[in-house]
Amino acid sequence: MITKFLVTAAIIIGVVLYLRHRGQGAASAAPALPPGSAAAPFPVPFRWLSYALAALVTLGAAGYLLYDYHDSHRLLSIRVVNPVNGEEVEYKVLKGKLENRRFETVNGQQIRVSDSERLVIEAID
Repeated sequence: MITKFLVTAAIIIGVVLYLRHRGQGAASAAPALPPGSAAAPFPVPFRWLSYALAALVTLGAAGYLLYDYHDSHRLLSIRVVNPVNGEEVEYKVLKGKLENRRFETVNGQQIRVSDSERLVIEAID
């Protein structure tokens, strides 16, 4: 949640800086330019700052995707405990295949657990 706020704040700050610079550049450069010539582009530091911000956002997104991929492929041991007779059944599951009350084992078996059964989840790695 905090990353969404920081990215949004960075975009808002960038837009404010862009508009402020654009407004100052147009007011001061308009009388000095001869008719028919183009306005001067942004200075190099502002351009490099925008490239650095784009690179930072891209690297952050790539890092998050790699982390999410690695995390969803962690192997878990899930024990389903029947509260009536205490019987336990153990399954091996990838973390990405685990949902609320159902999961898919590494063998492809689909398991749905009732509300009365208890799940004990442990990381194997």
